[in-house]
Amino acid sequence: MEGHNCFIGVFNCKCHLCLGSGEYLLALGTLLKAESVSSFGFQVVTRSLVECAARAWWILDPEIGPRERVIRSRLERFDSIVESDKLTDAGSSTTTSVSDNQIRFRAETALLGIEEVRDKKGRFKNFENVHRPNKTEAVSTFLQSRGEIDAEKWYRFYSGIAHSAIYATISSFDQNVDEATGYLKFEPRVTVAEVFDAGRIGVDSFLAVFAQYAFLFGYDQAPILSKIEVIKEQLVDAVKEFRHEG
Repeated sequence: MEGHNCFIGVFNCKCHLCLGSGEYLLALGTLLKAESVSSFGFQVVTRSLVECAARAWWILDPEIGPRERVIRSRLERFDSIVESDKLTDAGSSTTTSVSDNQIRFRAETALLGIEEVRDKKGRFKNFENVHRPNKTEAVSTFLQSRGEIDAEKWYRFYSGIAHSAIYATISSFDQNVDEATGYLKFEPRVTVAEVFDAGRIGVDSFLAVFAQYAFLFGYDQAPILSKIEVIKEQLVDAVKEFRHEG
């Protein structure tokens, strides 16, 4: 493989994911600092933030070697091309199963000495049998590595809200009977615990990726790890103050 160009690609891919998670974190901060926090919104933004961080984490995994790191970044970029092609074809009467962009990217990958794997019908499968995890796999593995016990359950619930699944959205409402009319009332509810978890997981996910990058490339992790703990303590103090005032 051509070392310099390969790792520029890895770096660029990681940077795009980190920049994305940073913008989501800013959006999350705006939502949580509002005078009135909506029942929905912060879960959707937190979910997207964690998805970005999980993808970056997957590429920066310290347990893999340079070759697989390059392959993972290529798989990530190829998936982006495929999704972009779907956007281009949306609403069109004719669609192309394999676009010129996909063919060009696969050819460039082959020139790097990376072999592609195809299925029995000759369709692209992956590069060198490296499996790109789906979103649930990627996020669950990432959050478990951060000490979240119910990582998959958390992600599935937030995904349910993002996709307007009734089981998820209904849980954010209190059901009471109106004494005057006898009708059932649905009143929106946001708990302190829900807001706290969104802030805690969002901040931790964002900073954890930079700590991983620092570790991998020989920089000092200590300031980032310290910042994570300080922010967690601030969140805990804010929740205690809120409950005291309430």
